[in-house]
Amino acid sequence: MRRKEKEITDTAEIEQIIKQARICRLGLVDGSEPYVVPVCFGYEKNAFYFHCAPEGRKIELIKKNTLMLRLAVPKNPAAGQQNTGA
Repeated sequence: MRRKEKEITDTAEIEQIIKQARICRLGLVDGSEPYVVPVCFGYEKNAFYFHCAPEGRKIELIKKNTLMLRLAVPKNPAAGQQNTGA
């Protein structure tokens, strides 16, 4: 990480951020292109659980390449609403 002073390394703080999140952006690799989709999720004991259909684009991409990015989006405390990232 370029700015070490911004890095969050405390496990309890990371867990709190994840627990505040309502949605997660899941970033996958589709050939040479990124594929990012918002998903409902659960989190327990250091594991993410995502809702998806038993077949479809997300599942096919995960089967091809398990490299992924998970971005939990916490509620926006200033607005008292979900941060949509828009």
